[in-house]
Amino acid sequence: MFLIEDMENFSQEFRDQADFNMAVSYLGRLNNIIYHANTFAMELNMFGWFHALLTWYRSISTEMKKDEKEKADEFITSIEPKLAIYTHNNIVTKELYNNLHQFEMLLMEVLRKSGLLMKMKIDQRFSLGQ
Repeated sequence: MFLIEDMENFSQEFRDQADFNMAVSYLGRLNNIIYHANTFAMELNMFGWFHALLTWYRSISTEMKKDEKEKADEFITSIEPKLAIYTHNNIVTKELYNNLHQFEMLLMEVLRKSGLLMKMKIDQRFSLGQ
């Protein structure tokens, strides 16, 4: 049984849902961000790669659990001083490259766990869209 104050909290937490959503647009945006991150990584453009990863992080932050956000923030804090050295000297260090790679792997894992890479099916009979 709901109390009146429970109903007020319920109505504040849940909004009416739109008939249409931005899922296709959102996935297209993520695809574009991932494409740019990969391009920057292949070109060894550490500055572009880092900022593509930051954009990716912002885009999926609503899907991330608290510990994943904390880990991402640790990567950002760790990468920023190394990126400053790279920007000044234009030398890619193995440590900077590996940190960016690990940060990207964290973000990719969030996509996988959230079902944004490939929808997870409990019943394998439905895994091919049946």
